[in-house]
Amino acid sequence: MQDAAAVLVVEDDASVREVLDMVFAQEPGIYYAIAAGGANGMAKLEDGPPDVLLTDILMPRVSGIDLIQFARRRYPGIPVLAFSAMPISESKDLQQIVGGEMIYFMSKPFDLTALVELVRRLASDQSWRKPAG
Repeated sequence: MQDAAAVLVVEDDASVREVLDMVFAQEPGIYYAIAAGGANGMAKLEDGPPDVLLTDILMPRVSGIDLIQFARRRYPGIPVLAFSAMPISESKDLQQIVGGEMIYFMSKPFDLTALVELVRRLASDQSWRKPAG
């Protein structure tokens, strides 16, 4: 049986949110929240960290970069899977932009099976969570 995974999906495009909602709804053990854009994603992060943050990069007002920086300030080391329609070659500076911590990247349109597998793998690594006290 798969371990449970809490995922926050942040995407401004309603059609992409709908597809991701359908995909994660069919995955046992993946518990997810969906935020419509970066500002809504920040509000959800205020409630506590998910196991994985999944975010679009190019969003109006509050970008995915802004969101990742916000998340990493609050929860250092949180696993991040960023995605965008821009080619990956244009995003190679992404790690430097968000402080050098590892970020996984997928180009849209993405392979949904590979996406789910990567989310499960990232969620299984809880080493970034610091014990209380």
